[in-house]
Amino acid sequence: MSIRNFQNLRLVRKDFVTVASIMMVIIFFVSASYVAFVIDNPSKDREVVLYYNAGLQTLYGDRENVYLASTPVGWSVLLASANSVINDVFVTAKLFSVFFATAILVLSFFIIKNIFDRQVALLAQAIIAVTPFFHVEAILTHHEMLPVFLICLSFYFITKKKLSNRDLILCGIILGLASMLRYQAALIAISCIPFFLIQYKKIHLSKTILFVLFFIIAFSPLLIYNFLTFGTWIEGDTSLYFIIWSQEATDPTWENAFIERLEPDGSTMFFEINEYFIKNYFYNLFVNNPDRIFHFTHDIGNWSPIPFIQYVGIPLILGGAIVAFNRHIEKKEIAFLAIISFVILIFLIMSDYAEYFFIAIIIPVLFLGIRSIKKIEHNVLPLLVIPVCFFIMMSIIQIQYPFDLFAILLIPPTLTALFVLKGIPKIIQFKQLPDKKTNVKIIIIFIISIIIISNLIFSYELQAMLLFGDNFDWKDVFRSHNYELSSANEMKEMGEMLSKEPNIENKYVMADSNVYSHYANSKFLYGNFREGSQDATIMDYITRQSWSDFEIATGNIESIPHDRYNKYNHLPDYLIYVDSQDNIPYLRVLQNPDDPNIPKNFELLYKNDKSGIFVYKIKYE
Repeated sequence: MSIRNFQNLRLVRKDFVTVASIMMVIIFFVSASYVAFVIDNPSKDREVVLYYNAGLQTLYGDRENVYLASTPVGWSVLLASANSVINDVFVTAKLFSVFFATAILVLSFFIIKNIFDRQVALLAQAIIAVTPFFHVEAILTHHEMLPVFLICLSFYFITKKKLSNRDLILCGIILGLASMLRYQAALIAISCIPFFLIQYKKIHLSKTILFVLFFIIAFSPLLIYNFLTFGTWIEGDTSLYFIIWSQEATDPTWENAFIERLEPDGSTMFFEINEYFIKNYFYNLFVNNPDRIFHFTHDIGNWSPIPFIQYVGIPLILGGAIVAFNRHIEKKEIAFLAIISFVILIFLIMSDYAEYFFIAIIIPVLFLGIRSIKKIEHNVLPLLVIPVCFFIMMSIIQIQYPFDLFAILLIPPTLTALFVLKGIPKIIQFKQLPDKKTNVKIIIIFIISIIIISNLIFSYELQAMLLFGDNFDWKDVFRSHNYELSSANEMKEMGEMLSKEPNIENKYVMADSNVYSHYANSKFLYGNFREGSQDATIMDYITRQSWSDFEIATGNIESIPHDRYNKYNHLPDYLIYVDSQDNIPYLRVLQNPDDPNIPKNFELLYKNDKSGIFVYKIKYE
């Protein structure tokens, strides 16, 4: 082939990659916008209502009484401020989600292209574009996309081949701003420090100090606000998540620790390292949290490259990490690591800890990575160092939803793409076949097709489940659906009905979702119909006399306005009861309006026997 023809071929490939990338972004943006603004209308996301009202209360109300356990107040304030222009909080939040999700997709191509090449960048971008939980965050009104975009933007600077002081300053500022919206960004910033120390170990520490300094400066407005308002630098509490999501052991003192932290002069300690914490920490580190990416169980809450097939994420993602180590691995080394892995696995099985099998896989890979550290390109190191450090810190709590790990959104797809395009050709050898290159291409195309198709099917089912309460059944994806009578429509209908009640803006609606009160333009008291003792009365329940201190505390921080210090103890003027087998038995009489056990001051306003929703007006003397 002549030099001219070779150059022309490179230009054609370059143009194809560019066009494919642009088309992918356009298709993603149009599809996400259509689902967000047309299909998901009306919306029923209770989180955005909670954050929006927390922002309003912070800006214009009793800010000391606001409490957000898992996130800084920055996103709430930003959402409330932006909505003052648009005046529809769901539309405002969706604009953030769709726009910044699309921006992440655009940015991902340029970041990965600078680290590897255009083909790996295009495939990684495609994997991100079809990731089901990325779709969910793009179309729903959660608060992930803007901070994730800022984290990705920081990756653009720290993955350059030569890091300048300007890059470090910008990276620190961007992660500081992101940390005011989502605390996970601060964990990414901390995870960057080992990378900088490796990068500059032969020079000096000034560059690392420069990064930390500008990160703190950018993060300082939130720190100062928290200290002046609540007397603590970081406002939040891991105790609540220990109580709700702990798997291995539950400490009876966690509830008291959470209640104490809500007090004006309460403890500022996030957690206590004891036997309960240690058991849950290692379960989170080696079982639950990796499951969200590598898919060990039948749980649909994962963003594995092929989400239907268990364990397939392990060879694809970790295989990409091994390719990134960028060195030839000796047979003796492979044998040694295989023996270590086998010994660990046998020990786990004999100790009745077989579910911790991931230890037998990840430890040899980490050992291999440490031995390869000098061979790894400096701009590749962030993809390997940051997720390890991030997981070590993030495993303090048990991750329930895959998007809570989106701070490292770029890394698993990138490693998967690297393994598929660079690793598979090295592994597969068709010595007996005449056309080895053609067969390798066929296998690569087949794997890419499986990844894309399976993720799109998974995404369709996931969206049907989250938006319309449909059953998740990927084996029957072409079945008929009935979306006209979705729960969101009924929520809006009941809210608009209550909005016509006299002085509704000053009345309290008790329900298990704040979306009802949002559409009603009322205040809100949270109750999930499982609080309190089993032998109380309906009036004991709605007055919360039968509730424990912990149930009252969690109810207060879910209510609107927030009542962190339990100052008001309001009574509900309306009760929206949703029937369920899990509800307290004495409350289930509310599904029969003629039952004599229902208090006389309860007036039925609405009922739907099919959905199990009943609305009562409560009158007080």
